[in-house]
Amino acid sequence: MSITALLLSSLLMLPVSAVQLDELKRLSSSEPDKALQLYSQLVEQVNTTTDKQTLVDLHYEGLLAALNSAQWPAFESIVKRLYDTELSSYVEPMKFTLLTRVGVAYRYNNQLEQARIHYTCALAQSASDLELALLKVNLAIVYKLSDQPAMAFQLINSIDEKQLSMKVKAGYLVVRGNILSSLGKFEDALSSFDQAREQYSLLGDQLSKVGVTFNILGAALAYKSLDKFADYRTGFEALLKEQDSQYLYWLDVIAQSIKAQQVTAEHEKWLTEHIKPLLKRGYATDIKAHLEAINMQHLYPKQKPKRRGDKSLSEFLGAPWCPKF
Repeated sequence: MSITALLLSSLLMLPVSAVQLDELKRLSSSEPDKALQLYSQLVEQVNTTTDKQTLVDLHYEGLLAALNSAQWPAFESIVKRLYDTELSSYVEPMKFTLLTRVGVAYRYNNQLEQARIHYTCALAQSASDLELALLKVNLAIVYKLSDQPAMAFQLINSIDEKQLSMKVKAGYLVVRGNILSSLGKFEDALSSFDQAREQYSLLGDQLSKVGVTFNILGAALAYKSLDKFADYRTGFEALLKEQDSQYLYWLDVIAQSIKAQQVTAEHEKWLTEHIKPLLKRGYATDIKAHLEAINMQHLYPKQKPKRRGDKSLSEFLGAPWCPKF
């Protein structure tokens, strides 16, 4: 072997530092595509013979990056790397989170039955009231998406809010509001969304605050509360990203139609052209209620378009960590 090759080999085998692992953790949430690139580099660098804990830590963060960037082939590949029996003792303490992340991937990919199965299995792995509460929130989302809002509400209502951190409570309140909306209880949903918005304000989480403001605007129109809509609508467009402007225009059209008690031909044409793209983005509950509020129910498609799921994940990815499979 040449000296150059020996030097390259030595460089590739340098141990992964705590700083590199921390950078991967940071990127996995904030810039997941970059995180996946770094993950690939670090996996090549780690000594798989002697440093198995670091290898598992890398796979664990790589999994989150693949989940957050919706790169399903990479997600499935990383999950299967964790099947290695030589890693089993290192993976054991992570089973709850792994099953939960696999369940989230199935949910994002619209494979709702697989999501339910994996969340249900994770219930037995939860080690604290907080973990159990988080899992119930995830399960409630699946039941709502599966058009079982009553079951979703039963689950979400069984959670003790006092057990939740401020951040988790904010997310819980958003999910609770969404479930109440799906049950047609828009006034109660507005209360839940308002509380969530207050939590996000206290946390300084502007992005989530903007997101839940959309929930408030949508529920306000479903409830035909034009005053509430106007309160939160003023100046809201300045906070939005470009892709959000389409739904904001939908809301404005609905508000104008409710106020005028009629829908112009121009507005009807626009609503018809944009309903399916907005349904794919997850606004189905509010959109259906909005159309009912302006007597345009016939515009709602008989079959809702799928939000995700173009490339299905293999079933039962969490099998090695769930004896029930």
